[in-house]
Amino acid sequence: MYDLVKLRKCLTSNELKRITEKRAFDVSYNENGSPKEYRYKNKFYIRIYSKGVFWIMTFEVSLHKYFYYVTDNQYVNYKPFSFENALFAAKELETDIGVNLSQAVVKYYELGLNIMTDNEPKEYIKQMVKVGKLDKTLIDNSFNYTFEKLTENGRYKRTFYKVYDKTHEVKECLQINIPFTLRFELVRQRPENKLFSDLLNPDLCAKDCKEFETAFCNIEFEPILKTFGLTSAQKEFLKEFYSLSFDPKAIQDKIKADYKIGALTEKQRRTKREFFAKWENGEFYGKYDFVISDQSKECIRLLINALNKNCPKGQPP
Repeated sequence: MYDLVKLRKCLTSNELKRITEKRAFDVSYNENGSPKEYRYKNKFYIRIYSKGVFWIMTFEVSLHKYFYYVTDNQYVNYKPFSFENALFAAKELETDIGVNLSQAVVKYYELGLNIMTDNEPKEYIKQMVKVGKLDKTLIDNSFNYTFEKLTENGRYKRTFYKVYDKTHEVKECLQINIPFTLRFELVRQRPENKLFSDLLNPDLCAKDCKEFETAFCNIEFEPILKTFGLTSAQKEFLKEFYSLSFDPKAIQDKIKADYKIGALTEKQRRTKREFFAKWENGEFYGKYDFVISDQSKECIRLLINALNKNCPKGQPP
């Protein structure tokens, strides 16, 4: 469900007074001694700055973490989190900061779900190739404290998708061990005409959940090659042919290109061409199959269950 949310809101003088009186802000001043900017960072981040005669507030919070901060005094997002939990967190948040956020403009938000797996999350992530029906390739983006893949992203991409090893991230960042947990996220940057109240509308949230389902519940996994009586070299040839969608022209072009740049010797080129000719004639029919692993199928089943449990029962518009 909703995690990190970034909002922007124009404040009235009364709202500014209520917010700044509730907690200690770091304040910077103009030359004449009047306040120019307020900053606060703890369980959420607030920046308030003057723009002409107006005061603008930018606000960032993880609804998921804030919920567990309020209910369990833990600022974490690896535990279960439903749409109803998000509604509760939003209501508590407005009371906490002292202003109604319903008309705040949403500048960024994440829709995420965690699933607990039998095996290490990275074993599932390694096999993920594309975001299902959207045909978006997942790119390896692993770094020092987590194993992660995501679709093409950047400041100009309004929507992208990512999946990462939550277990390893929590261990590195919080120094605690949790069960194997795999996290999926839909990230939306600069959404058009979206208010905070829209995020909390069950029908509009159901629309986001439907897109999440289309992306991740149809995720494409790298299949496992099962063979019967083939050599190691022949298995590698088949894996390469699979990566080229078994397109005869693409396979022939690849063999020529590899030979031209010296990646194949004359003997290797001849061996591969002979294997390709036999494959085209159907001589290997029934001797191999590409199958999806049981753990990959289980991953999708767990994700579907998590969606049904945590997303609202609204009707997407």
